[in-house]
Amino acid sequence: MNTTSRDSRYKVFDKYALFSNFTALIAGLNAGYNSGVPNISQDVILECPPATTGAYFPDCLPMEPLVWGFAVGVFAIGGLIGSIGAGYITSTIGRRNTLLWNNVVFVAGGLALAMSTTTVLFVIGRLLVGIGSGVAGVAIPTYIAETSTNRMRGTMGILFESSQMLGILLAQAFCLFFNGVPGWRWLMGATIAPAAIQAVLLCFCKETPRYLIMTGRLDEAKDVLEKLRFGYDTENEFQEMLDAQRGDSSTPTSSTQLCSSNPSTCVLDSDKEYEEKTIIPCEGLKGKSLTEVTEEERQEVTVVTALRPLNILDVLRDRSLKKFSIISIILFAFQPLSGIIGIIYYSQSIFKDVFGAEKASYVTIGIAIINLVMTSVSAVIIARTGRKLLLLISASGMAVMAVTMVLASLYNIEMLVVVSCKIPNSIRWIYRVFPNIQASFFSALLYVAAFAIGMGPVTVTIIPEIMPTVAVSAVVGAATSIGWIGTFSVGLIIPTMKQYMGSYTFLVFAVINIIATIFIKMFVPNA
Repeated sequence: MNTTSRDSRYKVFDKYALFSNFTALIAGLNAGYNSGVPNISQDVILECPPATTGAYFPDCLPMEPLVWGFAVGVFAIGGLIGSIGAGYITSTIGRRNTLLWNNVVFVAGGLALAMSTTTVLFVIGRLLVGIGSGVAGVAIPTYIAETSTNRMRGTMGILFESSQMLGILLAQAFCLFFNGVPGWRWLMGATIAPAAIQAVLLCFCKETPRYLIMTGRLDEAKDVLEKLRFGYDTENEFQEMLDAQRGDSSTPTSSTQLCSSNPSTCVLDSDKEYEEKTIIPCEGLKGKSLTEVTEEERQEVTVVTALRPLNILDVLRDRSLKKFSIISIILFAFQPLSGIIGIIYYSQSIFKDVFGAEKASYVTIGIAIINLVMTSVSAVIIARTGRKLLLLISASGMAVMAVTMVLASLYNIEMLVVVSCKIPNSIRWIYRVFPNIQASFFSALLYVAAFAIGMGPVTVTIIPEIMPTVAVSAVVGAATSIGWIGTFSVGLIIPTMKQYMGSYTFLVFAVINIIATIFIKMFVPNA
């Protein structure tokens, strides 16, 4: 036990906690990579000459546009499957072990993609990496929230979104160098590398203290917390964790099970004479009821409950949890419904018509850079501004930029007119590279920036702040499932919307973002 008087609740940085958090974030980078890698490599995969690079692996996998759309979109279906199962998995085998074994899914998906000889195998690979990404989307925020220091929790939570943006950026940058035959296979199989690295590093990481408390492993939880807050007194923080658990709806684990895993402590089931479940020294007490324990054996008593993790139905039945769980789920739904998928997934094909294939690739990378930079800005300022303000700025900014994009497209407004030809020398090169650039392009960039500063990264950090530990996995799983459904649905209908609505497409998303702004203002707590 730490003897220092410094309270761990006020510690800012801890090297081991940061190591654990960044190790978990590798899966986020992997998810982002798999999300972004088909964008630029599409033409090479679909349209290469009818030859083979060897006896078994064809140079290309010709697909109809609808089939290719499904092959790309099945990633979101996999994400849905992964997020649905992740809540149960993280509550059953732990957050760390979930991340560890999830790398097997990434490796299997990478092998299927890299060695694809048919469209079916390619789709299976995309499904598998989608499942891995869905699991990561639940396990990473939970792991980070339960291991990072109080002062760094918001920043580290936002870095999950940053890791995904970095993955997208790396995927698109690599495409510039390996976007050929058989380079596209290396691009698809590269997901194996971060999976292998994370699997090794996780061997040096610990399970979260809150999960260990939830499963009744109190001694281990205290040891882990002291390692995560090295040099600081953890008594108060540990007691807060116990108090949080004690206040949750739960079902106690049997004393025999808990004693077998905790030789120094034991949770004894309550009976009619005692209102609370009780933890006492376990030596020789396995299986005893409270009425069989002597007064001497009750001397070192800590009140706590060993918890059964809640599923989403349990959460929705609980009046104290229902409201905030619904708010969290709706927030996740607004992410894809904001229209960001239209720019992130289809930027290459959209800007190819404007700038040509080669320049469109650089524009796509530029969008990824802006996404990453603004997400990082959000991580820096969240502690000062708060989550709700960033969400309001984000949703309202996207609404304004959506309207601007529509107007710029309808009236073919060039950016030269907007800035009245007063162009700083520092950005004059843009107009030499992209002559007659339209205001709609800059509106799209600002649209991405608005998303990246709030709706993208902040949403995922809300749940661990407003929900008790025992309900976090269930709510994150349900919310991310809704998010994946929205991602698949919006990605599927945007081409059709563009076909029939043309330049008016983003008016729909402007309305949705206005609704999101009102919802955030009225219902989201100041977390």
